[in-house]
Amino acid sequence: MINYQNIKPRGMPKPFPKVPILLLIFLAFSVSLSAQKGARYAQEGVEYYNRGQYQRAIGEFTSANNAANGSVPLYHYWLARLHIAVQDVPNALYWMDQYLESGEETYAEEIRGYQEIINHSDKIFESFEMRPLPSYLQSRNSDYGAVLQPQGNYLYFNSMRPARKDKENIWRAEAFQNGFGKPELMTTWSTDANEAIGSFSTDGKTAYLFGNYEKGKLDGDIYTSTFDGKWSKPKNLESVNSPAVDTHPFVYDDKIMFFTSSREGGYGGTDIWFSLKIGGEWQEPVNAGPQINTPKNEQTPAMICIEEEIVVDGKIRPYREMALFFASDGHGGFGGYDLFKAVHEGPYWDKWNLPQNLGLPINSIRDDRYFNLCPDSNQLFFSSDRDASSFEKMFVAYTQFTIPGYKVQETEDGERIYIPIDPQEGDGRDAIEPTQPEFITFRGRLTDEQSRAVVADINFSGYPFDKLYKKVVTTDRDGSYEIKLPWADPYHVVINPDGYMIHQQSVPAPKDNQPVELNFVIKALLPDKVFVFNNIQFEFDKATIMEESHEVLNDITLTLLNNPEVSLEISGHTCSVGDEDYNQRLSECRAKAVVDYLVGKKISRKRLEYKGYGETDPLNDNSTPEKRALNRRVEVKVIE
Repeated sequence: MINYQNIKPRGMPKPFPKVPILLLIFLAFSVSLSAQKGARYAQEGVEYYNRGQYQRAIGEFTSANNAANGSVPLYHYWLARLHIAVQDVPNALYWMDQYLESGEETYAEEIRGYQEIINHSDKIFESFEMRPLPSYLQSRNSDYGAVLQPQGNYLYFNSMRPARKDKENIWRAEAFQNGFGKPELMTTWSTDANEAIGSFSTDGKTAYLFGNYEKGKLDGDIYTSTFDGKWSKPKNLESVNSPAVDTHPFVYDDKIMFFTSSREGGYGGTDIWFSLKIGGEWQEPVNAGPQINTPKNEQTPAMICIEEEIVVDGKIRPYREMALFFASDGHGGFGGYDLFKAVHEGPYWDKWNLPQNLGLPINSIRDDRYFNLCPDSNQLFFSSDRDASSFEKMFVAYTQFTIPGYKVQETEDGERIYIPIDPQEGDGRDAIEPTQPEFITFRGRLTDEQSRAVVADINFSGYPFDKLYKKVVTTDRDGSYEIKLPWADPYHVVINPDGYMIHQQSVPAPKDNQPVELNFVIKALLPDKVFVFNNIQFEFDKATIMEESHEVLNDITLTLLNNPEVSLEISGHTCSVGDEDYNQRLSECRAKAVVDYLVGKKISRKRLEYKGYGETDPLNDNSTPEKRALNRRVEVKVIE
């Protein structure tokens, strides 16, 4: 039986100074018998915690607390941390208060640190919504460090999954309009040693990598690879590297590189350093300084420039905020590595305000790393092992930064103060009254063809402020939803739940600021269900798929990736114009062309069949050009 008195939760750091004693040593011989009540429940709670079953752990510690009549402060501490784990802020704060009110001091400073983080997280994000990336992108091993190429063609990431090359490798997935394709190994960048993607140049033609690409190299260095029709062999960036490990290169605006290094001259285990590019050459690296680095470990840096035009006293003024986002297990946080933001101060790159923990929900009680914001977008990627699987997984999030943001400084007595960042001086332009509403509210229901409610994510994307803006809403048990979005015309909607054909449509903006009733009906992937596609087009008299049809076929690809148990029959149909035998052959060739396209997108050929029906199965009598056009179609049927 596990002795829960001597358990320290896996992934729990020492984020705030505290007495160096093991967690839960409170049932010592000197403790009263009443403090031991509920011990059996607490033991079970620790077991569930270590398996990542946080809700069950909450149930056990609640029973332990009830059995002890609320007299054991450590139960309150556990309940506070467990409610952090499930992102339940009100209950987390309640149990923090219970712990502090008990007078127990062992973890009081740590609890007050948690409260500080939670109570000030709105100073970084106005909103933050996150989801794990689709399961077909992930593996049973660690997957992390996702970064979208600036041109948006591919999502690159690092993985420990089995591959033709051993250890840590770089993978990529094609970016479709409505999702990502199946990952493929980047063979040019992969070896039997460790390598990882860091970042790209602004034109996407230079990749900054970590690896051991030279024979006999053991420490790991930063390399570059350039694209000219194909990616070149990685080249050592000698001016930046050291005899120690140098990794996580993040290049901002092609002018400054932040990276992680264990080289001499730092403040701890791994520090964040930077190098300036002057005259086309990377200069001698400089440590980012003691505001960023601690005696422990800092890593995965990313420089973000937040720019907006805001209205101050009726005048338009530019707002610009430069901040370094990074992971650390040395600054105060919830678990192993947390993500932080430090606002840049002054003309030199080693001058920073105090780092601020990004808070819930992005940080968890375990490790959270790799903050990568997509260019000209509110979409970002990060990595976390919050599910206690001991493997990192990739998450996507859609955020709105708080504008203006805050500089964090410290008074002489050690109190943190939050100072709003002033906008820059403007050109005196008056703010113009907008000609359209500021926001759009959509509401409605999501159902299937039998009018049954469907619980699923509905993804909206548009271009307010000339930047890509994404937001997701999950329907309730009744299939109902409501979402408020900044005004854009149009919004693109994607719905792709398990068990259904992907649904996508364009939604025009309303003429006024009244809520818009917007209902969706999606189609289940039932056996023998047929889906008709008249918008898969071919070159005249050929089986060559036209480029404008790729989006439709990519949606079918996404449906198959999201439903790996589903197989399809692809059938081709023609109208009655032309020779019957010719039409039969043409329809079969076109159906095969669709299958070949899907196979080219990494769909197993074993899941696909094709058949040509020629003119034998028309939808109508072919009496008009419009009717004949409807008969020239591709159908997709679900097969068992």
